[in-house]
Amino acid sequence: MHRFAVVDWNATHLMFALVNDEGIWVHAEHSVLWLKVNGRGSFQNAHFLKDLLEDALAHRERITSACIDLSQCTGLDSTFLGALAGMAIQIKKCGGTTTIFGASGRNRELLENMGLNLLVTLKEDSEIPCWQTLRKHNGSVADKESAAAIMLEAHETLAELSQKNQTQFQNVIDYLRKRAAKQNSLT
Repeated sequence: MHRFAVVDWNATHLMFALVNDEGIWVHAEHSVLWLKVNGRGSFQNAHFLKDLLEDALAHRERITSACIDLSQCTGLDSTFLGALAGMAIQIKKCGGTTTIFGASGRNRELLENMGLNLLVTLKEDSEIPCWQTLRKHNGSVADKESAAAIMLEAHETLAELSQKNQTQFQNVIDYLRKRAAKQNSLT
């Protein structure tokens, strides 16, 4: 199920747009993904990152880069950080790069402490020329089962980045795996 819409697509230009309650805006053009987070990046909207990348890869042969603006982001939780890491890893596998703009204060500290600075380039500025082309479309919320799967995948991704993260998130990962196993046995 798509949680955002392709609003324009031709041989040279692909545009996705979405917004949820937290204000996540997306644009893709010439195999470059642009993402702006207004408000909090959390478990409630982390699924957009995974869905966006899957749909972009389905429509494009290659993603060369992702540019993410966190200048208006009021906070990041571990699920969103893990989803960002997963996105950066997937783009890197396609030969691309990920750049995060405007992360300051606590957000920058979180990115560095979780090891995302090893996967992405962090830039202070947030003046990215394409923001005026972003469009808005209502996105849907992930169901409980999808949200739990995304939470597990995000925390596993963070745990793979460092031993510190592995130790920090092992209890969360174990809990989410048990919860998923219990859900699977009920269905």
